[in-house]
Amino acid sequence: MKIVRVTWRDAWFDVDGDRRDWRAEYPVTTVGFLVRDTPEVLSVAAEQLPGDDGFRAITHIPRVTVLAFDVLWSPP
Repeated sequence: MKIVRVTWRDAWFDVDGDRRDWRAEYPVTTVGFLVRDTPEVLSVAAEQLPGDDGFRAITHIPRVTVLAFDVLWSPP
């Protein structure tokens, strides 16, 4: 299981809808276990559960929003 760092343009919303507060760019960085890597989406999990229970706290990142992608660690 690879550990990765993804910097991407975050999607956001404003409940009040005041355009004066809209952000043109809002790059965020997510670090964790790479659990999905497709042409459409990267999925990064913050936590790996014991045994075969999988992962939780998964962030799904559309590829079109990715600014940078780095593998920090990969098993030998």
